[in-house]
Amino acid sequence: MEAVRAAKSKMDEENHPCLLHWGTPNSVRNVFWNPLFECLHVKYDELADTWAIVPAKTPCAIAVNQSKKEAYKQAKRIQRDYNFKELCAFTREGTSKETRDHRFLRYDITQSGVRFDRAATKSSDSTNAATADTDTGTEPSLSYTEPASLTQLDLSIPDITKVELINTSDVVLRYRTPWGDGTHAEVLLISQKHASNGAVQNRFNTAVNAWEQSDQSAYVAPIYDSGSEPTPWVAYRSGKQTLADVGLDLPLDTRFELLDQLLRGAMTVTAEHDQVCGILPANIGLQTQDGGWRALMANWGIKWRTTTAVGQGYTSPFTAPEQLRGTLTATTCVYQLGAVAYWLLCEQPPVDATAPEQALREGDIQSPETISGVSAELDRVVEKAITRAPAQRYQTIEQFRADLIASSTN
Repeated sequence: MEAVRAAKSKMDEENHPCLLHWGTPNSVRNVFWNPLFECLHVKYDELADTWAIVPAKTPCAIAVNQSKKEAYKQAKRIQRDYNFKELCAFTREGTSKETRDHRFLRYDITQSGVRFDRAATKSSDSTNAATADTDTGTEPSLSYTEPASLTQLDLSIPDITKVELINTSDVVLRYRTPWGDGTHAEVLLISQKHASNGAVQNRFNTAVNAWEQSDQSAYVAPIYDSGSEPTPWVAYRSGKQTLADVGLDLPLDTRFELLDQLLRGAMTVTAEHDQVCGILPANIGLQTQDGGWRALMANWGIKWRTTTAVGQGYTSPFTAPEQLRGTLTATTCVYQLGAVAYWLLCEQPPVDATAPEQALREGDIQSPETISGVSAELDRVVEKAITRAPAQRYQTIEQFRADLIASSTN
């Protein structure tokens, strides 16, 4: 605790943006933020008639821009480069419209192989958090599922030379590795803890079999191989980045192009299987192709299917309402594609990302409010796709895609 106090003093005195408190060699227990880096605002300056990018704790603008859209894009770069905890964009009238967390908080630091204990960071008051640590003098109680070792994976999976463990706490573990043909692959593997659970194995294998039947599609991630040792696993081609990483940084026309690729890829899979899920930005790999981007859709609901098999809840901002009841419908995929379209065109998910399950249970699905440059007709199209009642949505992806294309060209 003395080390935490000393580090916090150094952070404040030397204007470092944040402090990571490691609970164990494999997990970050908490993140303490310098108050100067708590929030970055994008606000309209009426006197100067421009959009200003201003840290919340200082009166001086870092940058200004005549275009709100360009100011927000510039603010996202500043947030990334200077590690502001939160970016908050305001309307011209001064109402807070959108917030964007630092990447540590958005991705739980899992992309660097670290298990981030979000429960330890619920308090936004870093001083109180540090005081609480001093009072208890205890480390958090962390429960780990022992991941498979590189040796175990190397014996079972060809072409693996090194692996990066992306997560350690799910029913299905996720690894990233260079592949023998010069590309990158991801490996999904049932954790040792649930290896003997028949329901988990059945749901995992069913999803992989369905995926394999459609993985020759141009926009479905191809499966390299699959097996059963050390536990059931599947290795598939992935891009170096996901749509979740860069989707909102892409130009609008590129977003439309990728959205159309997703729709076409999903149409291929649903032609073989009526009930499909797992369509969310984190499961969509991106590869460069002919100077552009190519989407590779992966997972297809493996995480949701296996997590619910052990009685645990799994809800993301892209989960369809019926999934809360543990069921899928023929239009679950339409909802999830609509939610991804909403995120790309409104630059926020359709439900509160901090409490998606509560928002879905209460029916708090926000009406689309698309960004500038998007046809107003698209609001209606996206809203129909994410209608709460499955029967009131587009009944096929083809119908959704046709209206999306028609509205985007008007």
